[in-house]
Amino acid sequence: MKRDLKRVYRHHGIKYFAFPAVVLLMLAALADQRLGGYMDHREEASDLAIRLESNRNILDLHGKVQRNHDELSASFVSLEPKIFVAPDIAQSVNAMQEQVRALLQSLYFDNVEFFDFSDTTKGGVSRISMSARFNGVPQQLPRLEAALAQAPKLLSVDALEIKVIDDPQRGGQQLAVMARFAGLHMKQIPVPIPANASKNTEVKP
Repeated sequence: MKRDLKRVYRHHGIKYFAFPAVVLLMLAALADQRLGGYMDHREEASDLAIRLESNRNILDLHGKVQRNHDELSASFVSLEPKIFVAPDIAQSVNAMQEQVRALLQSLYFDNVEFFDFSDTTKGGVSRISMSARFNGVPQQLPRLEAALAQAPKLLSVDALEIKVIDDPQRGGQQLAVMARFAGLHMKQIPVPIPANASKNTEVKP
């Protein structure tokens, strides 16, 4: 065997021995080319799978948001007429002040004055409060209580201070009342994006 190899080497040189190495190099280059393309496609397929799963999660989340919105909407529809609903709490404060002022004046309370506004927020609903001074007579107080119960918006009296003072205009006495009124404010519930829009939205890479 060794003699045959030496004879081949003597007549043909290194070319016969180099040929298998060249073939191996060509096969290695071809494999690298094919394998490289395969790996690129595999990575692309993996990215697409991740994006698809992400889109599915978004659609699932949208469904949960829609169900929560429907549940909240049912409760909100029944409560909305009694709550001051506005984009900004300052608008609700102004609306509540005007409603209380109109209510007091309809009951013929005099010298209505507002002060000491405040609010506290919990769970998306704000409790707005304001104090008011006004003058009246004892007979007006039960009417005020009845009017608050029938008011279009939910109003309550947190505190009430009453003093008897002289009434120089009528030549007798009257009540100096200081009351702390409270109401509720919340923002309008946003309308969710329709499910069709989410499904048709193209996710760009």
